[in-house]
Amino acid sequence: MCSVKRKTEGFYTANEITPSMNNTDLKITTQEEFLSLFGKAYWLETQFENIMQWQAYMTIKNENYRNALFQISHDSEKHKIILTQLITHLKEVTVKNLEDYAGLKEKEIDFKGKWDEEIITELLKNEHLALDLYTKLHTFTDKEFLKKIWTGSNSDQFFKHLEFLIKEEKKHITLLTPLAGKLERIL
Repeated sequence: MCSVKRKTEGFYTANEITPSMNNTDLKITTQEEFLSLFGKAYWLETQFENIMQWQAYMTIKNENYRNALFQISHDSEKHKIILTQLITHLKEVTVKNLEDYAGLKEKEIDFKGKWDEEIITELLKNEHLALDLYTKLHTFTDKEFLKKIWTGSNSDQFFKHLEFLIKEEKKHITLLTPLAGKLERIL
């Protein structure tokens, strides 16, 4: 649901569209939508971030930056284990069919010619993306829907694990933000 407001800027009038996203407007209630989004989170954590972090680690020269990357890579391995465990609690879901739902393929990453700070900035974008995706899955996944596809007695485990992943992504953002710095490149 969107609301459209008219506002005047200078001598002309523009339409401002404001998306309205509260807990009652949007709910994830279908298996296809849920698995597509959860699959993207799994892909982001296990494929894209993994490859990107390793490429960055091999490319970056600054030892402080490399230490931060090592910490994030270590955490990402924990995140992969958590997501894989969550998959085992979803009815008729495997890593393979989850990847199919996500519809994403391996991406080539090339950091040649980039400064360390530029590489960190790229990694920071992915941490923000993961945070956004985990937050939206946590906020908008319908609890009653999840109970229907959850094997086991406590589907709240899903939300508790997402809360942990959200905290972890915030920690990564806090760790990387000062390293990204402000870039000014003269060509």
